[in-house]
Amino acid sequence: MIFLSDWVLFLGKLFFVVGGLAASIAVLRAAPSGAQRWPHVLAAAAILVGGIGLGLYPLALRLPDSLAGYSLWIAAEILMRTGIGLLGFFLWRVFRPESGAALTGAVACAVLLIATLAWDLAAQPQWWLYDAACASAYTAQLAFAVPFVWSSVETALEWRRSRRRVALGLADPQVSHRFLIWCLATSAFVAICLLYNVIAWFGANDRVELAAAARFARGLLYFVVVGALWLGLIAPAFYRRRSVTNAPPA
Repeated sequence: MIFLSDWVLFLGKLFFVVGGLAASIAVLRAAPSGAQRWPHVLAAAAILVGGIGLGLYPLALRLPDSLAGYSLWIAAEILMRTGIGLLGFFLWRVFRPESGAALTGAVACAVLLIATLAWDLAAQPQWWLYDAACASAYTAQLAFAVPFVWSSVETALEWRRSRRRVALGLADPQVSHRFLIWCLATSAFVAICLLYNVIAWFGANDRVELAAAARFARGLLYFVVVGALWLGLIAPAFYRRRSVTNAPPA
């Protein structure tokens, strides 16, 4: 189970890196011109930058204690946090562009990500033997989860509102369905962040099998995220027809 969970987690991350790159390209190609292009750019950058950071992170931890390994680890941490931070500004720009509170929230998310990185750098005595059970590591994952929780709430609310408009014939059923898909994707990311802490706690308390099961679930969730991204961005024809067929009646 331990060997299988490690491979599922590795393949899930790899799938997200490759799928995220393709999804970023698809978002940019679908972006309109002018000022309306910026939300697409933010979304593509968040997926691409965060995905690259996620891909670099395990490579850094496999390098010995060296300047190259440390530099790669720092780059991975910064890229992951940059991608997640961009998500906060995407949410402000798309859902609440006139809200000063939302902009403050996006800035607060970015500050939290930077602060937890500084704490983790100071608290981890040996970066190449990263201690996931360290308090700074737990807090970093909670900071990662905050923008995804925000995204899940915003998209869930928008999905509920759009369903009412679809029922009245005032909105596109496929657009409404995309809010649901994005809600599922970002909720899966929340679970990924929380499972990291669960794995660390199980590992620190010698619950090896439970830690392996949580790693397995975490790996599967990366596949869920990529599948949701592609259903929302490049849905196959049969799926588009189904989303229209299952639209609430007027």
